[in-house]
Order: sequence, then C-alpha cells, then structure tokens
Amino acid sequence: MIGAPAQIVSAPAAIFNDARPKNGEAGIIKREAVAIPDIYVPIKRRGTLDQMRVDEIATSMLDKGQLAPILVRADGPRFVLVEGLHRLEAAKAR
Repeated sequence: MIGAPAQIVSAPAAIFNDARPKNGEAGIIKREAVAIPDIYVPIKRRGTLDQMRVDEIATSMLDKGQLAPILVRADGPRFVLVEGLHRLEAAKAR
C-alpha cells in the first residue's frame, strides 16, 4: 500500500485539532494518522539514511505491522520528522 498513512505520534508542543498549549504548558502527544507525503524530512536527516536498514524494517512491517510510531511535529500545514526516518522510508516502500 504505497502512500498509506503511517502510525504517527506528534511531538510535545505540536498543534493538533486546535489543542494549543497555554502559557508554558507542555504540549500534548497524540496518536493520529498522517499521510506520508505530508511529512517533511530535513535535508541533514536524509544524509543519515541506511537503505539496508530501511529494507529490514519494511520486511518487518509487512510481517508484523508497524511496531513503533514515527514522531513528527506540526509546522504550519505540514509535519516535520522528529524521529523515525528509517520507519518512514520503510512505510513509503510497503
């Protein structure tokens, strides 16, 4: 299923459903599905990609499903990858 939503967790202080942190409160971590194309990967992060690891994770995802979420933070209309580059690339491949 190429382009299927991955299991995503928003980072603290991210804004979802207008649940904005108030006066220094910690952000809320929420689990929600986000379309893979809506996730921006910073250029520096792309350089750390190990295709062999991506292939291993993609195989595991096909066998067992996605076991660990991908962590993102909201940045206007898009989401920025915080953690899970290899899982994200594996989700694109499946």
